[in-house]
Parts: sequence; structure tokens; C-alpha cells
Amino acid sequence: MSTTLLGTRRAARAGAVAVLASAVASAAVLAATPAQAAVTNQNLVGTAAGTTIVALGGIVESGPTAASGLNTPDTGKTASNSIATVNLPGIATTGVISTSVATTAITGGKRIVSTARVDGLNLLGGLVKATAVESTSAVSVVNGIATPASAAKFVDLAVGDATIPLNPGKNFTVNVPGIAKVVINKAVATQISDNAAREVGAGIEITLLSALGSYGAGTVIDVAPTAAAAVLPTASLGAPVGGRGYATQVVAVINGTPTVTSGPTALATMPQGGTAGQNLTNNTVGVHVGTLLNSGTVSSTVNGSRTVDASRSTVSSGVQSLNLLGGLIKADAVTSKAQASVVTGGTVARGGQSNLVNLVIAGKAIPLNVAANTKISVLGLVTVTINEQVRTATGITVRALDVKVIGAGLGLPIGSRIEVATANAWVVSAG
Repeated sequence: MSTTLLGTRRAARAGAVAVLASAVASAAVLAATPAQAAVTNQNLVGTAAGTTIVALGGIVESGPTAASGLNTPDTGKTASNSIATVNLPGIATTGVISTSVATTAITGGKRIVSTARVDGLNLLGGLVKATAVESTSAVSVVNGIATPASAAKFVDLAVGDATIPLNPGKNFTVNVPGIAKVVINKAVATQISDNAAREVGAGIEITLLSALGSYGAGTVIDVAPTAAAAVLPTASLGAPVGGRGYATQVVAVINGTPTVTSGPTALATMPQGGTAGQNLTNNTVGVHVGTLLNSGTVSSTVNGSRTVDASRSTVSSGVQSLNLLGGLIKADAVTSKAQASVVTGGTVARGGQSNLVNLVIAGKAIPLNVAANTKISVLGLVTVTINEQVRTATGITVRALDVKVIGAGLGLPIGSRIEVATANAWVVSAG
């Protein structure tokens, strides 16, 4: 199934780019922890994406595409995402992008590996090309000692007329005078302490030396950016917070098994320790999955705080100009918001709401605000849950639209789902 994401230019302040690496960066706050070789309870944090574009000053031009992320002390966990193509007009086009983050048990400890692969890469009007670019960042913890590592692979990589080794070393740099600085196999390893480390890398990082169209000098383009870290937990913080938001997802039932055929778009994940009250946003101009799903701008935001006194997680997601199933379901805009909070010693409070602007289902107009978990059956083809809300003891998931296929003829097997504007927020009571 083909998914196309069209790049965005949207001024989002410096914290927004941390959707990709903020979990790793926030973990660095713990850098002063003394070495304790016996420590084995590190949190494993990893992120991966296909592309990011950040202007000088930290303004996000294009949020992480096909982003994946994990933040867990446990092994055997995985996260993955993929899209069919990215088109950032005038600056970058790609074929398939796939990302993954996984934790595994190894002899004497555990390991986290973040991987991103970008096929069919074309940057800066053909100045940089590659059949494939793959980047991996990893951290291993063995007998309590954390060790970072990275690797990159390239197929048919070309940068102008420069000679590129078959296996370029770390941070191999090509300067294109007056145009760009190109770093190949970018890798930055940090040994925070004996017990904590992080690795941040990218297959390719380009810094514009002069303006290119609407992108100013100093703009940084990352291809296959990855990050991994093992960080020590802290007892000084209050209740843990978490959550994530994504704009759309298509889950098809293939041979009786639900299979994600269009991974979460505009995915934003709450980093460890929250965001210090700052918005972290991921956004994209458009999503296109054949006739199943088309949209304008999509965006997701996380905002969280975690202190000894109280913790809060707020997550939102929105989709503009929505068109599902060839016009069967349309809306000018849909949004969802989820929030969970707790004060030390108290119980978790949670709530949320969806808003749907000019929602029309099979020609019938739906009110802007509808009751939670309102269900509509449409022509024996789909059931639509509007303002879907699922509550647990620690949080809430709010989904503006949850469309389930119950009849044939729509291009998706019976049992498949299309999810629109999903927000999940949670906290764990410290009391």
C-alpha cells in the first residue's frame, strides 16, 4: 500500500525537533551520576526517522518522517514505522523509508538498537543521490557498563563530483563551496558515565551554506537520523509520564492478522521526564494512501511535566482536509486531545475531547462536538466511532475517528481499521 508524505514548512520553536531526540537529550540531565559498575537497571531510549529539516535557530521545517521510538528498561520491546515516499519540494525526495527501534537481551546485559533506512534518495536537485542509506545507533549494557556504537551503509552514494569511499569512515565530510557541507556517516558518541552512554548519528547530514529556495543558510537536513541511549533512572522525579500522538494509521487484516500498512504519521512521543512544559511537535503537509486516505496538514504535539509534587501529560493530534474512502467520510479538520495528571499521593485525573469541523459521513453532516464513543454504521460498509475514548486507571486514549471495515468493496479487507487523530496520555500515581 502506498503512503505519500509531503513535507511541511511550519515555524515550531527549538523544542519541536526533539520529537526525534528529546528522549535521549533529556536523559543527559543525569550525566553527573557517579559510576556504579553494578548498576543494571538503566532505561533504554531510542529514536529513528527517515528525514528531518531544521532551520538555523532550531525552527523545524519538516518534522521527523516515519518516526519510531522506545523508552523502556525492558528487553524484547520493538517499535517500527514506514512510509512509501517523502517529497519535500525543492530540497529532498525519497522512496520507501523504514525505521525501527528494538531492545534485546545479550550476554551479561541488554542492548538497544535504532535503525533507519531511506531508499531512492535525491537531495538538493540531484547534488546528493543514493540508492539506499542506512544508519544505526546502539548502546549495549554489559555487567552494568554502557558502551555506545554506530554504523552506516550506503548503496550508490554520490555527492556532486566528489570521490566517496565505498565504506566512508565516521563523520566523513565533503564541502561543496558556496552550497553545502555534507557529513556522511555522522556519529557522535557520549560516555555519560560508566553506566550511561548515548550515540547519535545520521546516514547523511547536510548544512546549507547559502539559501536554497525558501530554505535559508544554516538549514540542516538529516537523512536516516538515529539515536540510542542507556540512562540511569532517577528517584528525584515524581510520577512517570508518557504518551504519544499520531495523525493517521491504516491497519489492514491480512490472512486474519492485523498488519500496519500505513505507519503512524506525524508521530510524537513523550520523552522520559516529560518536556519541561514545552511543546514538542511533529507535522507534515499531507498524507496520501491511494483512495483510502488523503489529507492536508497533519500534526501531533506532546507536552509533559514531572516533578516531586505533581506530574502531567498532555497529547494532541490534528488532521486538516480529511478525505477517507473516496469521499465517504470528509471533514475540514479533526482534532483530539488527551490529558492525565496526578499530584503526589493522589489518584490520576484524566480527560479528553475530539472536535470535528464540518464532518460529513455518507452525505450526512455530523455536529462539531459529539458524545464520547458515538457509533455510526454506514451502508453496511463501515462502522465509525466518533470521539472514541478509552480510559484506564493511569490514562486515556482519545481518537477523533476510528473507522472499521465491515463490508467488501472499499479496497481494504473486512476487519481493517483507519485511525484518525489519536492522542494517548498517561501518568502513574506516585502515591
